[in-house]
Amino acid sequence: MLRWSLKTWCLVIALIGLVGFVEGCTKSSDDRAFARHGRKVMSEVVHDVKQTTYTKHGQTTGVAYRADIPFKTESGQLELAQGIAVDAYMLDELRAGRRLELEYIPEHPDKVRLASASQTSSSQTWIGLPMLIVGGVAFWLAPRRR
Repeated sequence: MLRWSLKTWCLVIALIGLVGFVEGCTKSSDDRAFARHGRKVMSEVVHDVKQTTYTKHGQTTGVAYRADIPFKTESGQLELAQGIAVDAYMLDELRAGRRLELEYIPEHPDKVRLASASQTSSSQTWIGLPMLIVGGVAFWLAPRRR
């Protein structure tokens, strides 16, 4: 059985907080770039959606869908948004031949997301920061094992 000391637990909490904080800051930067420079376009018709089925002990635990979605930039250049996660509703829309609204950054057409994507970066940042601080302070103050 794995037995961790208090100091180890504090370090783990601080590291998880650091990862959450850095990831949140990165997403926040992307959100700002989309807010400042993002352009909305309609996708072209999607012909292929990849399905991934997750199983555990022979039981299906979940299904995820990812699509490579072609779109034209404002200049008319055809680009491909690769591996965009789509939910069941969007999957039905794509199978019916409908197009989705995308948002991309003209200077970096490889930065693409669904126009309906929510901005969760600030909540991730503000959850990660307290974990980092509490874990770090607790690690610093925790007694050493002898």
